[in-house]
Amino acid sequence: MHDPHAPFLVLGGFGIDSEYVPQLAAKVSEVARLYGFNLEYPNELKFQHVATQKDSERKPQWMIRAGLETLVARRALVYSCLRAAASVPTVEVLCVGVNVGRLEETQNPIQQVVTPLLERIELNCKKHNTHGLVMMDEERKDDKLLRETLRDGSPFFKYESLPDTIAFMPSQESAGIQIADLIAGGFQRYVNASDPGYLRTFLKSVDGFPENVVGKGLKLLDRADRLLLPERRTVNWSEFDRAIHTYEMEVHQPSKKLSWRADGAPNLLFENDWDTDWDTAVKK
Repeated sequence: MHDPHAPFLVLGGFGIDSEYVPQLAAKVSEVARLYGFNLEYPNELKFQHVATQKDSERKPQWMIRAGLETLVARRALVYSCLRAAASVPTVEVLCVGVNVGRLEETQNPIQQVVTPLLERIELNCKKHNTHGLVMMDEERKDDKLLRETLRDGSPFFKYESLPDTIAFMPSQESAGIQIADLIAGGFQRYVNASDPGYLRTFLKSVDGFPENVVGKGLKLLDRADRLLLPERRTVNWSEFDRAIHTYEMEVHQPSKKLSWRADGAPNLLFENDWDTDWDTAVKK
């Protein structure tokens, strides 16, 4: 995922044991339905739709067609779907980014970011003593470049755990590929726009969390670009964060009353988010 006006080109996704793939699809679909979003073909979750207001026959905006007219509503949907995916057993998120402006003219940006991603996939497979199949969105199928990168290996090792790898699939057919798109989009927003909202929902499921998350599950290619974890959110929450949180709680816990303490913290929280003062907020 790359905004041509932003410094970082980002790729992201996640590893999951094959036996849990049906659970992933079921959980994400269930959460999406709470928002009126039917996650069945041809509908699909696309990160770019969060900020897109246009809907046309040629390029359907599925979130708007589901009745999610506002940025707050669409962002709440994505937060909730990311949380649902991150809660599935064995899910481990991997994200890499390369600062395109730091590359030499002879370096291919896609190849430069694919290599560290494949390295992370290889290391993740070795950690679990298993082999992997890489599923990728059919729209991005530069098959020749990807297979050359896979065949050549990285400067550090060959990709021994990825036999017969890289399979392409239409994103509309795969909840997993759609979640990978949301993950990449969330990481892209963090490194390019200092927007930690999406990353907070899945940070605890990143490979290497908490001690080795930076450089393992989350990686920026150039050492000149320092990656820091987002600060835990402190009170008062911003008006935008409060609006999204209110929307989510109305969807997920309509029978409970959300309130805001005098110091600005909510009384209802999502327990696995990367945040601050959770125990204090819940107990008081």
